[in-house]
Amino acid sequence: MRNVLEGLSWPAGILALLLALAALVRPPSVEKPATVELTDPLIGAEYAFDGRLPTIGEVSLRDLGVSDAISVPTRSAPDVPYIARDFDPVLEQALRDGGTVLLHGPASVGKTRSAAEALRRLYPNRPLLVPVDGRWLQRAVTWDFDLAGVLVWLDDLERFLTPQGLDPAILHVVQRKGATVVATIRDRELACYENAAATRRGDIGVDRLAVNVVAAIPPDRRIAVGRLLTTSEASRARKSDDPRIAGALRAEVGFAEYLAAGPAMLRRWSVGDDPLFYVGQAVINAAVDIRRAGYHEYVSESVLSALYRQYVPPGWRERHDLPPARLGLTWASQRVLGASSCLRQRHDARHGGLYLASDYLVDRAVAGEGPLGGVAVCSAVWDTVLALADGFESLAVGLAAQDAGLLDIAANAYFRAGVACSPIAMYDHAHAMATLGNFAQAERFFRSLSVTGDTNAMVRLANLLNAQGRGDEAQVLYELASRAGNLRAEARIALLYAKDDGGKERDVFYRQAADAGNTDAMVVLAHMLAEREDHEEADRLYRRAAARGNTDAMVAEARRSEDEDAESLYRRAAEAGNTDAMTELALRLIRRGRTTEAQEFFERAGHPHSSG
Repeated sequence: MRNVLEGLSWPAGILALLLALAALVRPPSVEKPATVELTDPLIGAEYAFDGRLPTIGEVSLRDLGVSDAISVPTRSAPDVPYIARDFDPVLEQALRDGGTVLLHGPASVGKTRSAAEALRRLYPNRPLLVPVDGRWLQRAVTWDFDLAGVLVWLDDLERFLTPQGLDPAILHVVQRKGATVVATIRDRELACYENAAATRRGDIGVDRLAVNVVAAIPPDRRIAVGRLLTTSEASRARKSDDPRIAGALRAEVGFAEYLAAGPAMLRRWSVGDDPLFYVGQAVINAAVDIRRAGYHEYVSESVLSALYRQYVPPGWRERHDLPPARLGLTWASQRVLGASSCLRQRHDARHGGLYLASDYLVDRAVAGEGPLGGVAVCSAVWDTVLALADGFESLAVGLAAQDAGLLDIAANAYFRAGVACSPIAMYDHAHAMATLGNFAQAERFFRSLSVTGDTNAMVRLANLLNAQGRGDEAQVLYELASRAGNLRAEARIALLYAKDDGGKERDVFYRQAADAGNTDAMVVLAHMLAEREDHEEADRLYRRAAARGNTDAMVAEARRSEDEDAESLYRRAAEAGNTDAMTELALRLIRRGRTTEAQEFFERAGHPHSSG
């Protein structure tokens, strides 16, 4: 029941942001410009040539995030030939259709290279927009420039899915303006968003709007990129005379993984026995653990210098010949076999050298390999990331700490995110406090959310009070939320409390009302039965209430139905004025690329996008 009922409140969060953005959006121009001229605010784009966006053909593969291949005496890193993949025709058709295309797979399997090569084949002269981050992209859609025909490049999609970054409204606007969005994401990151969508949970540290961005990308526009070549791909690879291709075909690891020096990086990180190795390994360990702790931004030399000694073997820490951290960072940032490096490096005018652990090494550590495989994140790292993370980055840190079972750290991180105006984080902070046994603080936060009229917070507070034996106080809150239309509260009342007349349980009362034809009672009773896992009877009641015109029942039934049946139910409820159904239907239409029709339902839900 919880999964069903909490889903009813999701559209409100999505629509609230739609309203804020809607009035600022302008319609796309009818004619596509030959070039896209940049105004001053667009200097935030990653690449700009002579005041205009570059074309895809003007930007190098390395600029797009493609890792260099290993070097051999007769071949340099950049010129490894591209081996056509079996999914290339599907990818090209998806790009021709426009909208959003997502390539996903493990780290270092060729996602970025495949996407870049497809764009170069199809649209070498189209303008390319590479946003610096999600917040910049959110601002950019309000500026007065034409996106028709522009290719928006979102390599590592999770970097853009921040609470003030990419969300369903932004994605809708970018597509409506005529741009094609091309994104990549690692399977591990994608699974986090898909799991959150599947469980429909609202009490974990995952930004709900980010979950809906991923959910809005239809399955037929998600291209899976595997570690191993298919038989036909390997056959094409064998025709190449490049010795690196031959070596990759013989390797016992993934094809692209070998070419990007993944196994060689893992060996460089893991094997050695001299002072420089131990310092270099230690700074890599610190950088990997920072990412395992949920902080995925570049960090300064000073941060890694303050942490690395935690990772130097005890027998080496006080040796007089131990090199300084700066030399270890240089060693860790060197390209392995002329390809990738264990630490990615970039320079900043204020901080100097900035460093980020390789995706490949992070994934290997999570998989239990390398020096950190099976080892918990160092406590000093948690302190560091809490100090580094801003309010929104703290959400990811909180989730990582929660996954590690460190609820005190998670609660701290969620509190920091909540201070930055993230209601999701405030819920998480209160839940963490309750789990830790700090009921007074959990109660205080739930009350602060409840006084704003948040009926979900009222229900959570009532649950907390009820668990402490404060049933009378809880009942008052359930009643308040119920009168405000919160069906979850109504079902809780039915499940937990007896009617005054003779002590009949309220579920009996609702069953009698349902038998008498009251459709609202049918819906509440169905929610109660779903919580008890009596899904067959719950579905019967939903269908019965929906057949009699109850739109809440239509929405609930739609969430439990097959795609075509669900769309029909959402349409019926939307036509009858149910705004939840309008929003759900609009999101479903966006997933299928029917953005114009989706726009109409967003407008009818009372949160229109500007038409000019």
